[in-house]
Amino acid sequence: MTSPRSPYLLLATAFFLSFHLSYVVHSASDFQALMSFKASSDPSNKLLSQWNSTSSNPCTWHGVSCSLHNNNHHHRRRRCVSGLVLEDLNLTGSILPLTFLTELRILSLKRNRFDGPIPSLSNLTALKPLFLSHNKFSGKFPATVTSLPHLYRLDLSYNNLSGQIPATLNNLTHLLTLRINTNNLRGRIPNINNLSHLQDFNVSGNRLSGKI
Repeated sequence: MTSPRSPYLLLATAFFLSFHLSYVVHSASDFQALMSFKASSDPSNKLLSQWNSTSSNPCTWHGVSCSLHNNNHHHRRRRCVSGLVLEDLNLTGSILPLTFLTELRILSLKRNRFDGPIPSLSNLTALKPLFLSHNKFSGKFPATVTSLPHLYRLDLSYNNLSGQIPATLNNLTHLLTLRINTNNLRGRIPNINNLSHLQDFNVSGNRLSGKI
């Protein structure tokens, strides 16, 4: 025979659940950014069909991971998108909407069909690994990646990037991986003496000159 639960315990449980639900909220801006990205990258709604506007929790969507962040203005904790791994999905279009995911730490879009210039990524200051290889990105080397203070893996290989490698690449002092091979880059390889932790470095398949 089970004993009745204490009314104080029930009250405390109800209060805890109410507090938790009230003070953990999903980021509306992240939701909008993901839906905008889906509209441009999967217009047929076949590849990201799980992503839909009726779902109140994008953190459960395929390829999306989240973490909690404090919101100092409203004393609430926001659940923000911190990781996006969408590989081998044949996605197309631009990745511009993803630049509004300001808490993003991991971004891997390898082996898709994204094209056009890589947009400014200067808002993604928390980004650590960035994998955009095996796509159809064109235009100049995305110089804004060299301002990302925590970046330690960068793979832009197998695209159609052109122009020169910016000298500010030397600012990425935490880099362990740098792969920009098989593009259309030209000019001299800049000084990378500051990249003392570099373990994986590949610039082959371009029209570059100079010593490494």
